[in-house]
Amino acid sequence: MQQPSGLSFSDVDGQLVVRCSLPPPRPPLSLASLRTVLEGSSFGAWVLSEAALAKLVERWNNEPGDFEHTVARGEDASFSIEVDRDGLAAWVRIHPAQGGKPVPADALLQALAAEGVVHGVDSAGLQQACVADQPLRVRAATATAPVRGLDTRFELLVADTRDRAPKVDEQGNIDFHQLGDIPVVRTGQALMRRHAPTAGTPGRNVRGDPIAAEAGKDIPFDAKLVGAAVDKDDAGLLRALVNGQPVRTDCGVMVEQILRLKYVNMASGNISFDGTIEVDEDIQPGLTVKATGDVIVKGTVEGARIECEGNVQVGGGIIARSVVRAGHAVSARFAESSEIRAATVIAITDMAVHCTLEAHNQILIGSKAARRGRLVGGVARAMMLVQAPTLGASAGGVTRIQVGVNPDLDRRLKELAALVDHQKADEDKLGKAVKHLSQHGDPRGLLAQVQAAWKQVLAAWGESLEEKSRVEEQLALTAGARVVVLTGVDGDVDLQFGTTLRRVRQNLRPGAFSITVDGKVIYTDEGGNVTAFG
Repeated sequence: MQQPSGLSFSDVDGQLVVRCSLPPPRPPLSLASLRTVLEGSSFGAWVLSEAALAKLVERWNNEPGDFEHTVARGEDASFSIEVDRDGLAAWVRIHPAQGGKPVPADALLQALAAEGVVHGVDSAGLQQACVADQPLRVRAATATAPVRGLDTRFELLVADTRDRAPKVDEQGNIDFHQLGDIPVVRTGQALMRRHAPTAGTPGRNVRGDPIAAEAGKDIPFDAKLVGAAVDKDDAGLLRALVNGQPVRTDCGVMVEQILRLKYVNMASGNISFDGTIEVDEDIQPGLTVKATGDVIVKGTVEGARIECEGNVQVGGGIIARSVVRAGHAVSARFAESSEIRAATVIAITDMAVHCTLEAHNQILIGSKAARRGRLVGGVARAMMLVQAPTLGASAGGVTRIQVGVNPDLDRRLKELAALVDHQKADEDKLGKAVKHLSQHGDPRGLLAQVQAAWKQVLAAWGESLEEKSRVEEQLALTAGARVVVLTGVDGDVDLQFGTTLRRVRQNLRPGAFSITVDGKVIYTDEGGNVTAFG
């Protein structure tokens, strides 16, 4: 609505004064139209008096002469300050001016200082908040967070080492590679440098008080490092005590002595060695080789037995009912009528015929023989992956494959579930005892002892829960287990995913077997076509 002629508004010492200078007869004025005019003017935010507005309308409509009438007063902006109890932030709540003066930024800064807020103040943000025309709550100051210290760092000083820790990708598969020649270090050679953790950088809360930083985790060298020791003059340096093969551990390097033999036969007899064994030729029938490190055979293992805590690498074949068991990986050119078990990977570069193969992660067949590589007969068990160019043979009997199973993890999960329940029961009992002694007195002085036991059980319970969670995560990966066929299926195959068994009695193109979330075994060929089994 247009402002009536003869009616003007002005700010007089913080009050809104309306002046009437139009002699009668005047056009009629209503309370609603007056309010509309005021709200559309520069005085719309002022605190209006309803009674004063009504009186102005009455005077306009009835009073003959000129007059002035006060209808509103201006209110200055106001603010309040809040400081978080932990001192990590301070806040300002601003109510904007209603016809009065805005909050001066200097006044805000002075008020914050009076509340003890002296660090991390956002001066630019406060200046913007001072001119806001709507109520708001803004962060006025923010603490500087502490920076956690760096954990102990281990720097490897040896160019080439064995690293038996499996490299697992997001799907739980291990990137297997050939081991190559044995790396060697000499007595006294520097192996690893341990860099101490750092203390971290303290933070500061909005009151300027320091916030302690968490120091990095202090991790020592591994306790038992065979063939290596900390330098007597430098506690951060690890040196070799003997000539041998360097093997990387989680927090250190150990040196395994190397026993080199031309062959293992009746003349040498059975071999048992604390370290790594390298055989230039064959291991002959009926003999046993045991090692705490790796076993590397450049020839063939025929009707023999190998047991080691590291890797087994065979340049030729594993044949004639040989038994090979490795604490890590096993690789060979071919395998026939033998039993091979590995904690991580079995890699046969050519073919495996009528063998029992068991790996906790994956079995790879024919990695260097795409055309003739084949897995025929016997049993192949792996948790995540079995891969071969060709599965089965028309005259090779049934080839049995099991994936998605890990007996060791299943057993460990059951053990941990029972342990967690037992530790939780102990924690409940000790927690109740601490509460009772704290509330009802401790005449025999047992509280400190019970509290210590309680904390110890809590820590052990927490560690068990963490391990249980890790095992459950590993077992969950088995849902992604696969059987990959690079050339095709040629022969009878019994396929088992976990407890789900399916019999495949048809030839198939290259593709992969997997199991769906609802428990169906499917085969997806290279063209994306899906065949369901069962």
